[in-house]
Amino acid sequence: MLRLTQLSGFGGGGSAAPRIVSSSSVRAVDGQVLAFTVTTDQACTLAIGGTDAAKLELASNSLSATHTLRWASNGTKDPTAPDDADTDNHYLITLTPTNVFGLVGDAQSVDVYVDYDWLTTFAWDLTLGDQSALNGVNVRQKVPGFLLNWGGTVVRLRLQGGAVQGFTIDELWIGEAAGTGDDYDMKASTPSPAQFKLNGSGTIVAGVNESVFTDPLTFTIDEAKDYIVAAHFSDTSNVAIGSGATQWAGYHKLAADETSTADVSGYTAYTAAEVLMIRQIDVATP
Repeated sequence: MLRLTQLSGFGGGGSAAPRIVSSSSVRAVDGQVLAFTVTTDQACTLAIGGTDAAKLELASNSLSATHTLRWASNGTKDPTAPDDADTDNHYLITLTPTNVFGLVGDAQSVDVYVDYDWLTTFAWDLTLGDQSALNGVNVRQKVPGFLLNWGGTVVRLRLQGGAVQGFTIDELWIGEAAGTGDDYDMKASTPSPAQFKLNGSGTIVAGVNESVFTDPLTFTIDEAKDYIVAAHFSDTSNVAIGSGATQWAGYHKLAADETSTADVSGYTAYTAAEVLMIRQIDVATP
């Protein structure tokens, strides 16, 4: 007689349905093959379903507690040419495990996100304080080219909420520094200023101590040039400040939103401390 204990390698007595215990979120890098390990709590086969099921496959599907999820035909993906159902670079599938006894576990939704191969061209890692009462204030931050280590054709920012309170930004734009006029002016064209968004929205919110990455923005960064990042704070906010910092040039003005306007006037420089909206700048070249 075959005892169930002899099937311990296949999950024991079979009275419990199998579970997927690996992550439900997967980052896939631009142009690289995908080899994500799906782990279950007992040996299983897996069934792929969901909206983008045809875009992924398993390297093998024999009874095992680990499986390798990859792109169909073991290919690669390009974030500039998404072919998922809603073309947002999020490939949504479900994985359903079945064990050796035929018990079917709960389907787990998996989001395979195709991301750029980011290089951090700048990071500010100092311990910073808080700047409060920025509601209705335009802030312009100059990013000198000598601080940038890399260039790229796609850019994103990491923004940091304050230690006491987060912030809400109505709009956030970037432009190449004009080089003439005011130190905080942007070029109006070639390139034109461009807007950062967060999850498709122009309103950017960061909670207390929360780091948020903006969505990727197609905009060329040249490490030999200076850039202006312009934000309009919609409520009383706390953002990081750098006391007496000399490498950044920060400017502010209480007025209606001027973030997309290249040539502005009437801004005042921060002196004893300057607002640091940006904690990190990443670039990529697809």
